[in-house]
Amino acid sequence: MSASLTTVILFLSFAAALAILAYLIDTYAQWALENDVGGIAASVADFLASQIRDAVSSGAVPGVREISKKLLIPTSFYSLDAAGVVVVVGNDGGNLYVNATVTGLRGKGVATASRVAWIYNITSWAAYNGRGLYLVGQYVSLSQCDTAVGFNITTPGCRAQIIDASLRVVAR
Repeated sequence: MSASLTTVILFLSFAAALAILAYLIDTYAQWALENDVGGIAASVADFLASQIRDAVSSGAVPGVREISKKLLIPTSFYSLDAAGVVVVVGNDGGNLYVNATVTGLRGKGVATASRVAWIYNITSWAAYNGRGLYLVGQYVSLSQCDTAVGFNITTPGCRAQIIDASLRVVAR
C-alpha cells in the first residue's frame, strides 16, 4: 500500500510541476509577444513618420509647387501569424504625430500595442513656407478638416485614420 501511495504522490507532484511549467512558459510567450508587438508598433509609427518627413522636406524646396507621396503601411510581419494595423495621423497643437496601433497573433496569444512618433510643428512650418499638408485618397476623418484639396492636417486638432492615402504638399 505504501508503494502505491508513493507512486500516487510522485505522479501528482509531477503533474503539478508540469502544470506550473506550462503556465510559466505560456506567461513568458505572452510577454515575448507583447514585447514584439510593441516593437513592431514603434517601427510602423517611425516608418510612417519618416515618409511624412520626406514629403514635407521635399515640398519645402524652393520652386516646388506641389508634391504627392503615397503612404505605405506595412501589414505583414515575419514574427507574427497575423496582424492588424491602424495608423492615425494628427495635429496636436500644431505638432504633427503618427499613432500606430498593432494587434498581433502568434499561436494562441494575442497582443495589442500603440506607439506614437512625433514629427514636428507642421503648423508653423506651413505658415513659414506658405504650404499646406493634405491627405488624399482613402482615410477616415476623425475631425472636421476636409477641404476641396483634401484632409488638411496642418490645422491643429485635425486627425485621420489612414487606409490607403497619399500625402500632398501644396503651395498656398
